[in-house]
Amino acid sequence: MSMEFIWAIIRHILAAIGTSLATNGYLSESQGQGFGGAILAVIMLGWSIYQKATQQKEVDVALQLPPNTSREQLAKELKLR
Repeated sequence: MSMEFIWAIIRHILAAIGTSLATNGYLSESQGQGFGGAILAVIMLGWSIYQKATQQKEVDVALQLPPNTSREQLAKELKLR
C-alpha cells in the first residue's frame, strides 16, 4: 500500500468525523476543516520525525559496517539492532 493511498484514507476518515460532528451540532463547517487540518499536521509532523530517526539509524549502522557492504547485509544489520 502506498503512502498516498494511506493519506487519502486518513483524509476521508477525518472528513467523515468532521461531517458527523458538524451534523450533530458540535462543530461548524469551518471548525471541522480546521480540526482536520490540525490533526493532519500533527500526524505529518510525527511521521517526519519517525522517518528522520529511521534514516539516522540507517546512516549510523552503515558507517559502522566495512566498505563495500551490500544493501542486503545492511538490511540484516538494521533488523538486528
